[in-house]
Amino acid sequence: MLSTTLALLSGASLLAACTAKESATASATLATDPHAAHKAQANISSGKSAPTSTSTSMSTSTVAYIEVWKTPTCGCCKMWMEHLEKEGFKVKANDVQQTASIRAKLGLPDDMSSCHTGLIAGFAIEGHVPASEIKRLLAEPESLRQQIIGLSVPGMPIGSPGMEMGTKRDKFDVMLVLKSGSHRVYQSYSSIT
Repeated sequence: MLSTTLALLSGASLLAACTAKESATASATLATDPHAAHKAQANISSGKSAPTSTSTSMSTSTVAYIEVWKTPTCGCCKMWMEHLEKEGFKVKANDVQQTASIRAKLGLPDDMSSCHTGLIAGFAIEGHVPASEIKRLLAEPESLRQQIIGLSVPGMPIGSPGMEMGTKRDKFDVMLVLKSGSHRVYQSYSSIT
């Protein structure tokens, strides 16, 4: 009950911060070019979409670069980034006053919002998405990757990476957000009490 209330309050505050929705979908090759993160950030900051490029799959010999936008005081965002680093990702963090405009520029709908937004290999990653699901996304066939905006864990479910509170975990879904405007469950995580 408390986690549902927190998720609703968090979602409501994030949605209130968004004053205009843009449909632009951003992409950048962050998986292979560590400087692409800086280019993507400059484009997003200036109101432009990031350049379109072909996504690459993450392999064990390749470091995957992810750029993350979060508010300066978000502790769970920092814990999520630590989770990614432990799983082999290289993380570049950007502190911003709100993430709604970044999320909109990447084409993520408001109902998929959470407390931080990432960009990896042209894919938006919203919220407390487990590293394993990001790796799975990067390994998907090109025909599917071309249809995808990104992944989202809406709200801030207890027990998701970065939201750990002991051994408890709320049921949560990782959502696959498609360019068609639809979304579907990519992976479900059951609750642990």
